[in-house]
Parts: sequence; C-alpha cells; structure tokens
Amino acid sequence: MAAIFISFTHKDEDTAKLVKTFLKKRLGDDATIFLACDPNDIVPGEKWMSRILEELKTTKVLVALLSRAALRRPWIHFEAGAARMVEAMIIPVCLAGLPKGKLRPQYFSDSQAMELVYPSDCYKLESAIAKPLGRKPPDWPGRFPDEGNEAAKRPYRQLANAIRELGPPRP
Repeated sequence: MAAIFISFTHKDEDTAKLVKTFLKKRLGDDATIFLACDPNDIVPGEKWMSRILEELKTTKVLVALLSRAALRRPWIHFEAGAARMVEAMIIPVCLAGLPKGKLRPQYFSDSQAMELVYPSDCYKLESAIAKPLGRKPPDWPGRFPDEGNEAAKRPYRQLANAIRELGPPRP
C-alpha cells in the first residue's frame, strides 16, 4: 500500500510522472508512491476504483497537483476528501500559475500550499513528506538557495526546470 498518493487530473499527468520519479529517486524504493496512470500501480484487468480506494485508506501523504482545470474535476476532490478522512497530510501543489491564495475548498486552503517553480520548492516538498513517513528531512545544501553544494541541489533544480518546461497543461 502507498505511503504517498499523487492526485492529479489527466491534463497534469506529465507533471505527476515527473514528481513520482523525483520522489522515488530521493526517498528510495521503500517509499511507496501511488500514481493511477502508472501501469505498474494499476495493471490491466484490475478493478481501478477498488485499487484507488485501498491506496487512499493507507496513504500518509496526498500530494494534490492543482491547476485551474484540476480544481474543476471531481476526482481531485474525492481523493482529497478520502485522504482527509484517514488523517493523511494533504500537500496542495499549485501548477500553471494557480495562485496559492485562491485555493478552495477548505481541505486545500487550510493546508500550506506550495509551487514547484524553484529548486527550493522541490526541496520543501521532499522535506514535508519526510515527517509523516518517519524520516529526517534532508538538509538544504547551503544556507541560501543560491549558495552551497551545487551537486546536491541538482535533483531539485532538474525537477523545477522540467516542470517549467512542461508549461501549462494542455487544453
């Protein structure tokens, strides 16, 4: 069962895959991450609704990838509501210029929202997930975002750059 559940709309699938790959590399294979579009997470012939419900029952962290399009889709709200019922941490991640201050409903707006625009944002995502998984958050490689160990910052920079390159979701 997944400790981390990535909630997204189909239009943000490429971003969701990038986030899963990043988290898998950073947290290791023992950090189970569920992504409904991953053919290894739901296999052909499997009852997808039952599988999603089972994963939501055990999740510790729901990473909600939110764009304007995503907020109009019922599945994002369903998954966030289910995560709230099991007292999982909900991390709202604003995409495609969605302002953090405009998040609604309350299960998104009452949690500290973030973006994945800068390397330090990607570091904050990893750090936020560490605590509910019983891990020590990683140290930021430098006192300020623009100084420190460049090699250690590389994975954070790569994710931020890749998400920026994707741009807004397809219409």
